[in-house]
Amino acid sequence: MSEIDEWGRDPSVQKMRGVFSRMEAAQRKLLEQVGISSLDIRLRQAREKARGLFERTWSHAATQDLDMGDDAVAGLYSYCLAWALGHAGIEVPGKFLSDDKRLRDLITDLENFS
Repeated sequence: MSEIDEWGRDPSVQKMRGVFSRMEAAQRKLLEQVGISSLDIRLRQAREKARGLFERTWSHAATQDLDMGDDAVAGLYSYCLAWALGHAGIEVPGKFLSDDKRLRDLITDLENFS
């Protein structure tokens, strides 16, 4: 018996699934570029920190009325993950991150408020 995905018809759910898909792809790409195994023990804590920072940063972007398309959101998550990896002792070269100054500024703004 196949179940119908009622949620999948909702445009907001479809949008969020697309956003999460791009975030997962951005994470895979970043970890691959830096040479970190997805099984690295430091990733769990880094992902938790990245998620917390991402939620605060995305919310902050909304209060600033910044236009955050799906790709920008994925780029923002990459910055958050890079920040968290740095706190876990894993250096992420800037060349692997988006050159979108707005994304860097969002992270900096929140670090200054914390």
